[in-house]
Amino acid sequence: MPDPERVGALARLTERETDVLALVAAGLSDAEIAARLSSARRR
Repeated sequence: MPDPERVGALARLTERETDVLALVAAGLSDAEIAARLSSARRR
């Protein structure tokens, strides 16, 4: 059973924080994440 405190913390993340978390979980480096986020911002 998931820890309710952790589930609550995840629910409070912003959309941007969720995006970063997904990229970290996918194994991207800091530089790769920065590049993806900066290019997404320019669109």
